[in-house]
Amino acid sequence: MCVDTLDSELPNDIPGLGYSARVSQTLPNIGDITDHLLYACRFWTVHIVDLEQQHMTEAFLKTFSHFLTNHVVTWMEVVTVKDKFQPLDSVREWTKKMSLNETMISKISYEKSVASAAYNLSSTLQNVGLYGDALKAEQEAVAIYRALAADQPTLFTSDLADSLNNLSNCLSDVGQVSEGLQVIQEVVAMRRILAADQPDRFNSDLALSLTNLSNCLYDMGQLSEALETIKEAVTMRRTLAADDPTKYNPDLALSLTNFSNCLYDVGHLSEAFKTIKEAVTMRRTLAADDPTKFNPDLALSLNNFSNRLSDMGQVSEALHAIKEAVAIRRSLAADRPARFNSLLADSLYNLSNHLFRDGQASKALEAMEEAVTIRKTLAAEQPAMFSSALANSFINLSNCLYAVGQMSEALEAIKEAVTIYKTLAADYPAKFSPDLALSLNNLAICLSDMDQIPEALEAIKQAVTIWRTLAVNQPVKYNADLADSLNTLSNHLSYVGQLSEAL
Repeated sequence: MCVDTLDSELPNDIPGLGYSARVSQTLPNIGDITDHLLYACRFWTVHIVDLEQQHMTEAFLKTFSHFLTNHVVTWMEVVTVKDKFQPLDSVREWTKKMSLNETMISKISYEKSVASAAYNLSSTLQNVGLYGDALKAEQEAVAIYRALAADQPTLFTSDLADSLNNLSNCLSDVGQVSEGLQVIQEVVAMRRILAADQPDRFNSDLALSLTNLSNCLYDMGQLSEALETIKEAVTMRRTLAADDPTKYNPDLALSLTNFSNCLYDVGHLSEAFKTIKEAVTMRRTLAADDPTKFNPDLALSLNNFSNRLSDMGQVSEALHAIKEAVAIRRSLAADRPARFNSLLADSLYNLSNHLFRDGQASKALEAMEEAVTIRKTLAAEQPAMFSSALANSFINLSNCLYAVGQMSEALEAIKEAVTIYKTLAADYPAKFSPDLALSLNNLAICLSDMDQIPEALEAIKQAVTIWRTLAVNQPVKYNADLADSLNTLSNHLSYVGQLSEAL
């Protein structure tokens, strides 16, 4: 049986194992294993739930117990790298259905080492763009921590809150924003109670969850609520930073950056500018003392600062800020390309946008082409993590090519974006349908300009259908996009003589 194979053949000294003890930026390469062992890793959870009571001999139960005690985390690490993360929920239910002894059920339902490994694995899987697997891993951790916290709330409520906090992020990553919002609201309520009893210990955690809650509210289009929530987080972190600036100024700078974004989106432009400027000033000081640690954060705030400068009409200052961000990230990427090439592409993307708005279309095209080149390489290596960024770059590359008169190249670029977003939206419709609709809208415009009217009409009809669906659930967020696409559709219908439909 698979469990016998795992217990006897799954060693704990496979090179590369032990990685679930911490959060990593990549999944490791681990040593080779036999096909026989890989099969057991992949399918034991499927086979065991079909095992009938009469086949559960004393010898099997002893082997199963030994495997759970000594090898289950090793199995979790191996199967995650060699195949995909597998939750234990079905096995957990099976142990209860079979009325196995409490010790056995405890190993599968209350094992802290499994919860901790799943928690760390989830973050690692997020870092490599495997969002679906990351969600399953965090759900596994939450299931165990809920059971532990129900029995021993004093010991495990904090761990449960940590895991739920990550679960909210995982749900948002796969486009389940409303579900993520519900989870982070539970975390905030939980941490408010913890912080009321032990503010010195839990106020920082509460501020973190408030920041995440603000992000979820923002993504749901609840901008006023998002603003009030991040304002509370900033207030808390100002207090924490006043007492211990070395420890909490980095967190305060992060919340200020988010606060600025919320202020901007509710129309408080001057306050948004003032807030991001404070974040940049703070991060300059941090980076001066420890450039290795804080230059990445400084570059991020400079990115946002350049946008706010542009909003205030300070075009040359905006370009100066984004060029500084690009310079920082070039230096970082030269030393650590695996970590910082994606961020360099982000800044090149923003640089292109600023140059484009400044009327420097040719230079904007150069910057966007470099961003696309980097993101093509990244997406080839890790498609789950970087395909969406590549598609977004193709949209802007198409705009730049269009602006310099390279119409056929612009059409090919926007087709690339549509192709990628169709694949992404098929897997994660809630997250990527808006991007697909936008790219279809742009595709329709390019096709029309190339006199491919029937194809243009089909593309804009697809865009309108998507925007309609989105606007039903989130009208505040998507009604304007729907209106734009309807206008484009009307123009195309008029062009082909379908005047009644155009009206």
